[in-house]
Amino acid sequence: MNDLRIPSVLPVRCLMFFLRRGAFLALGLALASVLSACALFHEGAPVATRKVQADTGREVESVASDAFHRRGYRLASSTGRRVTFERVSSKADEVVYGSWGESKSLERVVLSIEETSFPNVFRISCQPFTVRDPGTGMEDVTRRLQVFSRDYAVILKEIDTNLKEVAALSR
Repeated sequence: MNDLRIPSVLPVRCLMFFLRRGAFLALGLALASVLSACALFHEGAPVATRKVQADTGREVESVASDAFHRRGYRLASSTGRRVTFERVSSKADEVVYGSWGESKSLERVVLSIEETSFPNVFRISCQPFTVRDPGTGMEDVTRRLQVFSRDYAVILKEIDTNLKEVAALSR
């Protein structure tokens, strides 16, 4: 009968085993959260990129301007191969990026148009930002999260499709 009794040390060992496993699990979850947050935001990397065919960079810029204009953006500046578009941020963006005051925030997208080593092939890419307090000396520019990349990939795909239509019409 004495053999059937559970020693008093066993429950303590079991408890310590699960506490150690729980600590490792919590540490693993915290590390995974940090790494996934890094995947959402890559400093300096474009959110969306696509290769397109066109006769000139000017043609790419013109078609891109039309595509962004249809989505409510206005042309803010165009310098060489960098075109900047802006529009008023949505309420959701204002909550996400902390613009809760009286001032509005802007969604700013910088479109880069780069020539490749192939003739008539350009690489276009978007870098989106949220701008709090635009037009003041205190503009706060924040890079938008990587999770919004699909929105810009759709725009770049539309630009590519429209360039193909322009090429087909000119033949």
